[in-house]
Amino acid sequence: IAEFNEECRKSVWTYEQAWREMTERMAFWVDLDNPYVTLHNDFVESCWWALKQMFDKGLLYRGHKVLPYCPQTGTSYSSHEVALGYKEVEEPSVYVKFRLADDDASILAWTTTPW
Repeated sequence: IAEFNEECRKSVWTYEQAWREMTERMAFWVDLDNPYVTLHNDFVESCWWALKQMFDKGLLYRGHKVLPYCPQTGTSYSSHEVALGYKEVEEPSVYVKFRLADDDASILAWTTTPW
């Protein structure tokens, strides 16, 4: 875990120079010598504080939603990430009717793997 945490800490600084150049070009002056970064407890605590404020004001919504999920990374994808690799394809599909052995009924199944 310590090695993983260290790699995460390093990754925070991967784009430091790019951020410096971008903020200069945009005339967006911030204190990049003392940055407000995600690995610092002050940042984490401020996120929890903001979340608590929203909760106390009834601004949070709890619901259920189907999300595209990546089993490799164990995270959900954003709609933007999903759209990047989207392409329409034609695939064979079939409907198969299975008669139940002990009943006068059937189950209808649809599949894209008809073999």
